[in-house]
Amino acid sequence: MPTFSEFIELNFHDYFLVYTDGSVSTNSAGFSFFIPEKMVKYSDTLPHVTCSFMAECYAITTALEYIKSLNITKCLIVSDSQVALISISAITSPLILNIKASLFELYSQDIIIKFLWVPGHSGISSNEVADLLATSTKYRLNPSVRKIPSSDF
Repeated sequence: MPTFSEFIELNFHDYFLVYTDGSVSTNSAGFSFFIPEKMVKYSDTLPHVTCSFMAECYAITTALEYIKSLNITKCLIVSDSQVALISISAITSPLILNIKASLFELYSQDIIIKFLWVPGHSGISSNEVADLLATSTKYRLNPSVRKIPSSDF
C-alpha cells in the first residue's frame, strides 16, 4: 500500500494542496488552512458556541476564498472531516451554500477543486500543521467577530 505522499504524487501530482481543519473546545473554537507549497498558514477564531462541523466548514469556506486569489487551475482540499465533505453534496445550510457558491465560482473560472478525506491525527504532517493552527486559536485574546447563522445551530 502506498504512503500518503506516494498516493498524492500518483493521483494528484499536478494539484495545489490545501489542508483545512476546525477545532472546538469547551470555551473556544477556531479553524485554519495550510498551504505547504506557499507556506501559507491561516487561522481564525469563532464564537465559543460553534460546533466542530461549523468550524470545519469555515475552514473550507475560507480556504476557497483564498484559492480565488491564486493563479492555479487544480486544487485538492484535504480535510479530516468526513461530515463536512459529505455535507457539501447533501446539505443546504448557509455555510454549505457558501461553500457551494465558491465552488461554482471557481468551476466557472475553469479551476478544478477536488476534496480528499484523511484520518485526523494519523501522522500526515501537513494535516497536523492545520490541526495545530486551528487548536492554537484558543489562546487568542481577541474574541471572534464572525457571526454564526442561527440556522446552523
